[in-house]
Amino acid sequence: MTKTAKNPAPGFYRQTVGSITVTALYDGFINLSPSLFHGLERQEMEKLINRKFQTLTSEGVPTAVTTYLIDNGSDLIILNAGGAGHSGMGGIFESLKCAGYSPEDISAVLLTHMHFDHVCGLAAGDGSAAFPNASVFVSEAESDFWLDPKIAQAAPEGSRPFFAMAAGSIAPYITKGAFSRFKSDDMVFPGVKAVPSPGHTPGHTSFLISSEEATLLLWGDIVHSHALQFGHPEVTNDFDSDQPQAAATRRKLFEMAASEKWLIGGDHLPFPGFGHITESGEGYSWVPVEYGPQA
Repeated sequence: MTKTAKNPAPGFYRQTVGSITVTALYDGFINLSPSLFHGLERQEMEKLINRKFQTLTSEGVPTAVTTYLIDNGSDLIILNAGGAGHSGMGGIFESLKCAGYSPEDISAVLLTHMHFDHVCGLAAGDGSAAFPNASVFVSEAESDFWLDPKIAQAAPEGSRPFFAMAAGSIAPYITKGAFSRFKSDDMVFPGVKAVPSPGHTPGHTSFLISSEEATLLLWGDIVHSHALQFGHPEVTNDFDSDQPQAAATRRKLFEMAASEKWLIGGDHLPFPGFGHITESGEGYSWVPVEYGPQA
């Protein structure tokens, strides 16, 4: 009898934004326990998770890790590189292949922030650049924090491995002179504008993709739990370096996205992570895109 495969297939989904094509690439998943979140009682959180028919195990809720490929006609840009080397993640390369690309095709890697599930895919197993023809771009505030040895040394002992992972992932690009920093509100590439979104990390950045009157906000880690945080934007988690600021940033972006009717792409939203936000009571609701052909 053939054994049933349990790992999900490589996945990609294309979304057009005017003349720009953005392809969601499935990297895998990470388990997030309700114990990581703050702002609601545990019983209420479990109720909200169950209401979304999510599977809550002793390890937590399996939460998607998605990266995005931006093709603006002149650049092929990967937004975040996934968490290769960590359980459940590392599928970006197979997803990229299924979408018709190779790592050698990528000209730039653009980072929302430098947590391990977004940067560890930058380096191959031998320590070389996994995207050999790409330069890496990150905000000044983010690199000032994660790449400062003094800050890393002063961090709590349990946090120091995260600094090491960030520095190690970036190292091959710094070595070959393929590392650049941008200011918080720069137009980083044609049609790709940085939007400061601090709180989750000091230099966390979203990106507004605009073309032909169409707009997509790729927001990185503004939401970690769609079951909890759309209805309750005040809910934060242990990974937020400044929890009050993270909550304020989330509510601000929710308000803007709902008002402007922007399409959203989020790294930890159910794959492919594209959808819209609508106001709902005192909070918001997530309306995912429907699978279908793109013009």
